[in-house]
Amino acid sequence: AIAAVRSWMASEPENRIFSLSQNDWGNPCRCPECEKLNREEGYSGTLIHFVNQVADAVYDEFPQNLVETFAYQYTRTPPKTIRCAKNVSIRLCTIECCFAHPISECGERQAFNNPSMYEDIKGWARSCERLYIWDYTTDFWQYLMPFDNLFAIKKNLQTYRDHNVKSLFMQGNIASRGAFSEITAY
Repeated sequence: AIAAVRSWMASEPENRIFSLSQNDWGNPCRCPECEKLNREEGYSGTLIHFVNQVADAVYDEFPQNLVETFAYQYTRTPPKTIRCAKNVSIRLCTIECCFAHPISECGERQAFNNPSMYEDIKGWARSCERLYIWDYTTDFWQYLMPFDNLFAIKKNLQTYRDHNVKSLFMQGNIASRGAFSEITAY
């Protein structure tokens, strides 16, 4: 992994962020060493331990570059004690949340994870210097229905600002034709 990231950085000098992330699935490593760290730190602890080692190994040669990783699904909750290296950024994904209500206010505990996501945002803000968000602003369950959530988006943006989020990517749905869908997509 170190050799691969070093090669990417050397071959793409115009880029500053290089992704070293888990796959888009729910199958973390269960070897004895990882399981021990998973019990101590949580699944994100295993990931950050790995990413930190790669980031530390390339830092002297590429101090201007970041190694980014996703906090997503089973790695969404921050590790208990491990902090991110100075050249690691976290891209926290909100895909499991309710997007009709603000993350900081929604009490939907059954179907969605807004209350725990809000805690995870606060935890990652303490665990890393560069917290980025991959936010979703659509209703994946009813994708073609109108979904007018401008007020929720506004409150979420304030929450991200208040917790020192450095970058934001908002994935919406241009196919939905509710009131303000074009302005929401914008």
